[in-house]
Amino acid sequence: MNVFEQNLTEDKKWKRENFKLDHPSKYNEYNYFYDFVREVLYDLGEDLKIPDNKINNTLIRHYSYTDSDINKGNTHFYHIKVKNGKHYALEIDSILLNIYGTGVGVLSFHLRNRDYPNPDDILKINQFGRRIYPPFFGLTDDDIFTGDLGKIDGEKQITDAKNEIADAIWISSVNEKTDITKYNFSEYKDSNHYKHGPFQLPHFIRDLFPKNFFVEHWKDRKEKKVYIRPGLDDRMFVVSWYGNDKLANYLGEYHCQSYNYETDDWWYKYIFVDQKSPMVAHRKMKQKLINEHTYHRWAEYGTLFGMSRYSLVMLSSTLETLAQPFINATFTVRHLQTMYYKMAELSLLQRTSVIAFSDEVTHISDTVHNDNTDNDNLIRRIQNLYGMYILFVNKIYFREITAQEQGIEMYDILQRVMRVPNHVKDLDGELDELNRYAAMLEQKRENEEMKKHTWLATLFLPAMLLTGFFGMNILNNADKPLHIFDLNKTSVSLFWWLTVILTFTTIIYSGWKPISKRIKTLMFSFWGLFFLYILYHSYFIN
Repeated sequence: MNVFEQNLTEDKKWKRENFKLDHPSKYNEYNYFYDFVREVLYDLGEDLKIPDNKINNTLIRHYSYTDSDINKGNTHFYHIKVKNGKHYALEIDSILLNIYGTGVGVLSFHLRNRDYPNPDDILKINQFGRRIYPPFFGLTDDDIFTGDLGKIDGEKQITDAKNEIADAIWISSVNEKTDITKYNFSEYKDSNHYKHGPFQLPHFIRDLFPKNFFVEHWKDRKEKKVYIRPGLDDRMFVVSWYGNDKLANYLGEYHCQSYNYETDDWWYKYIFVDQKSPMVAHRKMKQKLINEHTYHRWAEYGTLFGMSRYSLVMLSSTLETLAQPFINATFTVRHLQTMYYKMAELSLLQRTSVIAFSDEVTHISDTVHNDNTDNDNLIRRIQNLYGMYILFVNKIYFREITAQEQGIEMYDILQRVMRVPNHVKDLDGELDELNRYAAMLEQKRENEEMKKHTWLATLFLPAMLLTGFFGMNILNNADKPLHIFDLNKTSVSLFWWLTVILTFTTIIYSGWKPISKRIKTLMFSFWGLFFLYILYHSYFIN
């Protein structure tokens, strides 16, 4: 058990759960994907593990929040209070956490809406229930026209942001009383709260984990704490099904050579999670965006899928009438909850991982231009990054994940709207450049080592030639006893001095820096004169 898992499960609220084929629904889901894709989608139990997928344990770890298990009678609710005072309470089916081998984690809330069938309510729930911190604050006229930032009014800042964030979001059990002032983003009234960066984990998420488990900013990093940062932006990804007979039938109608959904404002808002007026003031552009982000294979059956960087949404008839126009349509809702949800999570994992890789490439590139950079450490960072990227390409990034026609088409749309193939292509080029740079550094280091050896060999070449030409005993003189400091009389003396010279030369040479070539020249001149002195006394004086 690693430190993360040990700290996560210490309060017994979270537990690791392996995937088991113990229900027909799980069988349908598991069988839907290719075998090599399952390794990253499921934390496999012992029954499903084989020698070929042992890497699964390093690819994904799946945890569930035990207090929210609706099947055990622990009913919890996800509360959303919006600006107009309306309060939505959605039943929590489960809260899940997947930790992946690339360092990406996905926390998901699986909710049931039993009480709010109005189309506008669906838009508000999706919009206000997904924000985890304010995307922006309001500005005064003085800020706009004069550039004078003026006095900070935290209360007004939060009020102006209420068109994008909820008044409060919290989680509670049936009879639990909650002080909602704790969950209303009020900490953003004080700029000291976000002086190190805008991201602060909201209380309704933080309270799910052990106390002091997370830190959000680099400056606060400490041992045995999990440092997190948002992989994408300030909002959660929305997976949503909405059943409405009248709306589904209307949007699926075809007349005047187009379908109603192609120009419908509500369908646009549903796809792009926008509860206000559409953020596109151009009819043709709006129609183009809708068509690019809609999977319309079953449009005339009243079933539409929408996919964007923010959502995977489905509109159909209600469950009571689904089977009438299309006998297999009842499966599509379950497909959304299982196969299509997994498809969306995989695409999010890919997109987030690629962005994280690009971020690391940027940081490494910054160190390249730093004169104090440790090249050995830089090479290791590049090699580690490349190793993680190879794992990503081989085990996480797939061009196709299922043999089912509908799955292939929907996965292609998700990949396109999230721009995953484009990101991977760009990242390939960035990493290729870094690898070339690392190879250049490695070659440069090898060349420097070879240069050192060459200089040392050149330095002792006269002594080698001397002993090779005259022999080892040419300096011996039988008339006088051997003395270690007698350079003219003993070969032992010569070899002793050569050893001393070699040792000190090696030490000095290893400490040389390329900034002082004059010192190098002076030292080589000194040693050259010293050897000439030895040669002169040994052969010419004797």
